[in-house]
Amino acid sequence: MLNKKLNVLDGLIPYIKTRECVLFIGAGMSQIAGCKPWHWIADQLCLRHPDPSLRNLSDLKNITYLPNYIEACFLQYKSANKENEYEGVIREAIYENGQLLETAYKPFMQNIIDKIKPKFILTTNIDGCFEKSGFVNLANISYKSQDMNITKLNNPKLQSFHIHGYIDTLFESVLMDKTYYQRYQDGNLSLFFEHILSHYTILFLGYGLKEHKLLEILKSRKSNKHYALLSTDEFNSTEIKMYLELFNISIVEYGDVNMFQQFLTEWCNINLTNPAEIKEEKIRPSPEH
Repeated sequence: MLNKKLNVLDGLIPYIKTRECVLFIGAGMSQIAGCKPWHWIADQLCLRHPDPSLRNLSDLKNITYLPNYIEACFLQYKSANKENEYEGVIREAIYENGQLLETAYKPFMQNIIDKIKPKFILTTNIDGCFEKSGFVNLANISYKSQDMNITKLNNPKLQSFHIHGYIDTLFESVLMDKTYYQRYQDGNLSLFFEHILSHYTILFLGYGLKEHKLLEILKSRKSNKHYALLSTDEFNSTEIKMYLELFNISIVEYGDVNMFQQFLTEWCNINLTNPAEIKEEKIRPSPEH
């Protein structure tokens, strides 16, 4: 049975119908296709470290922010002339499993795209799962800061914006804090975000809402209401209220993380099987929107 908390997503239906809904895809979506999470990258860099004395996985337990460790590893691998091995770990992490891409990721995403019909796709992922599935023509991928231009948002063909870079330009992508801050210092990217946040309604999928630069923009600018699907163990009730009040994001709890695909698929199938037949009361924004 559909989790009743997912009914909060009904507020998204008016914006789906008018094609003002945008999907924001995080790393959790790519993991469906077999891409690896941050902790896998950290573990592998540790196990393959050029200094054998630093190959102790137990040392990672006290590191709370893994990107810092990964950045330190880059410098250490580079110092040991092992950059190729570092790059190999990163590429292994962001390359999909072909079977999972075809049997799990692709049909799940296809259903979401067919039902929600997003205006465009935003993602912090640098992998190519979305494009390899054939959802976006290669000509409609944007991943350089200068390509984040609001004039592209009205393209009738579905586009993907890789705001942290793309696999084709791996070392220009956001893998470390240094490149992260450099990218967000680009005024063009900030203007791009500000426009989207105030003109569209975003549905965050597989994204943990920990991107502090994006949250800063959400907090400092007038924004539409947005929605995020998160497992019940990712947020508590205090945080849910905080995200609504500070960032205008309604967090939709769907239960255990393993139930994500089932619950979203069920909600889409129940509410969006034929958007043209959505009842009148469901296509009106709620007064608090």
